[in-house]
Amino acid sequence: MEGGYGFLLDLALILLSTKLLGLLTQRFQLPQVVGALLAGLILGPAVLNVIQETEFIKDTAEIGVIVMMFCAGMETDVNELKHSGKAAFIIALIGVLVPIGGGFALAYFFNQPGVIESDATTPVFLQNMFIGVILTATSVCISVETVKELGKDIDMQAAAMNPSFLDKSDVDEATLAKEKEILLVQALEENKNAAKPKPEQIIHKMVEGRIGKYYEENCLLQQAFVKENKVSVEKHIEAVAKELGGEIKLVKCVRFEKGEGIEKKQDDFAAEVASMAK
Repeated sequence: MEGGYGFLLDLALILLSTKLLGLLTQRFQLPQVVGALLAGLILGPAVLNVIQETEFIKDTAEIGVIVMMFCAGMETDVNELKHSGKAAFIIALIGVLVPIGGGFALAYFFNQPGVIESDATTPVFLQNMFIGVILTATSVCISVETVKELGKDIDMQAAAMNPSFLDKSDVDEATLAKEKEILLVQALEENKNAAKPKPEQIIHKMVEGRIGKYYEENCLLQQAFVKENKVSVEKHIEAVAKELGGEIKLVKCVRFEKGEGIEKKQDDFAAEVASMAK
């Protein structure tokens, strides 16, 4: 665009379009980064040609990728990385090799004389490899953004629903026994007042069924996902992992509440009045 401040308008259009399309794709249960890609496709030379590739956009994009990967590194738990090192390495290797191979194969079929005309002097093999590398970089960025978005969703889930446990396997025997006792008392009371009382073994089966409800209310992974209550958090994580072609495991979640652990001063109003009367 003409003018010394044209890049500000470009930047505003990029931010606005990526945000709007990101929210739109999120409604279709897709990562927000897909909306950002669609925004670039629509506003770029491929469709509307509203924004052209400039040095400013190229430099900003490079900085953005570097910062995103840096933030991903900051959030990495080294101990967990060591624990899952072999599996993580295999998944990461596949995540790199598949896009490179797919991009190279795609370019091999289409990047030929008579199919796509090009004035490039670089050997065709290197051109095809370059396309594969570009797809790899794009897939890595999408994976990082998708996992970060998943982390934010889980944070929101924990903050809103305040689960007592991460997984149903974390519920200790004492808590489980106490909950079963409460549910059994409730079931026996309901059965006593019922028109047709049920046998005792049926009552115990009812209690076991209601324990599942307890898990759904108090265990993070078994809770209904706040953004899509038809699936549990555990199933949502599995769906995201399947989309990325890997495995995602939630191993720890810590919830902090403002003011938690701070002792509050308890004022004895009666004693204060009595001391003033002396």
